[in-house]
Amino acid sequence: TKGHRKAQMHQKGEKKRTSRAPGTALLLREGTDPEKNEDSHSDGNDNAELAKQQPASLEEVQGQSALEKELCDLVLEVLRKMFDSVQTRIDHTCKCVGNLWLHLVFFSTCQVLVISTSAVMHASGAIKADYKWWWALMDVFHLGGGLVLLAACMGFFCIVTAFMQRLTLRISEVIGATGCPFTMQATILSLVSARPLGMHVLWGSTYIDASKAFIFFGVILVTVVHSMMYVVNYLDLSV
Repeated sequence: TKGHRKAQMHQKGEKKRTSRAPGTALLLREGTDPEKNEDSHSDGNDNAELAKQQPASLEEVQGQSALEKELCDLVLEVLRKMFDSVQTRIDHTCKCVGNLWLHLVFFSTCQVLVISTSAVMHASGAIKADYKWWWALMDVFHLGGGLVLLAACMGFFCIVTAFMQRLTLRISEVIGATGCPFTMQATILSLVSARPLGMHVLWGSTYIDASKAFIFFGVILVTVVHSMMYVVNYLDLSV
């Protein structure tokens, strides 16, 4: 009766609990445990980070290389046009004033040498005419004018040539600072330095730079100083 019914209900509850137990264990094994869920979530994040750190695929590397090559070609073309346009204008200027520059340099050099030589000849007595005092004014004027004209001619050409050479070095520094690969840097610098840059004479065969100007002025100054020392020594001996 009542006791028998309670025993049957108790048996049914035991059967339900035993039927739930395998499913519950299965769910726990599949990851419904909170601690295991957190571990699996952290593992997924680590896998995503590792996937980001993995090297790019072959297609991405090829695309990046093609983009770098196109950018390098664009930079080369821009630099080539810039240097060609500037050097073309310089070539035109040299063609217009090159012969005048040679005339001024040759005339001023001869003027300086003639004044120095005449002073030595007057001092040594090779010229029998008496040296007039106003001749000294003319000699100082022509000697100073010749040196100033030589400095102006050489200085103007040297400044332009030095600026173009310094621009090449500046481009090398800027390209290196941008992180450009060394192979592309070498290509750009070889293109920029492929031809001489600056002011030139004698139909482009001689470029006037600081080294040539320094040697030329050195020879002229040595000649002038030697002549002046000879004149001073002669005047001391005559006194």
